[in-house]
Amino acid sequence: DDAVLEEEDRVVVGVLAALRRELLAYLVERSVERPDAALVPALDVARQLHARGHAAVKAAVFPEEADVTWRARHAAERARLQTDATGTEKERYDRRRMRPVDAPAYATRTLLFELMTDVHSTTKRFATELLFALCENDAAEFSLRCGLGNAIAFLQTRHLMP
Repeated sequence: DDAVLEEEDRVVVGVLAALRRELLAYLVERSVERPDAALVPALDVARQLHARGHAAVKAAVFPEEADVTWRARHAAERARLQTDATGTEKERYDRRRMRPVDAPAYATRTLLFELMTDVHSTTKRFATELLFALCENDAAEFSLRCGLGNAIAFLQTRHLMP
């Protein structure tokens, strides 16, 4: 029913706005004392909304225009590496892969990446679970988007990395 879809869309917009507000309050303004209480509900609801098929959640974190840019850059770099036989180029590529490929300051995705290394384990886990879900549970996409340094511990707990 169209009315139900419109209501769900309003809920998605509200949850994403609340999540962004809490991310900024915690990571930028440093005004949140209990991030688990402030962030975890919004992180969990955003993950559940994505699981229900709401594309707006992924679009808010990984906007299409940013996807086009990083995917093209990544494809070009991988193609260049396949033609280059030197180990030093691959080593430089691997070092760059340790960090997220596209993380502009204060972007929602950048703030979520920062939560992946937070000292509050519940907040860290829920942020990482949301990002993994937004990557459609694909370990390769997840490690590229978030950076292998951020992703490796989570992927190991899921037995997706040796």
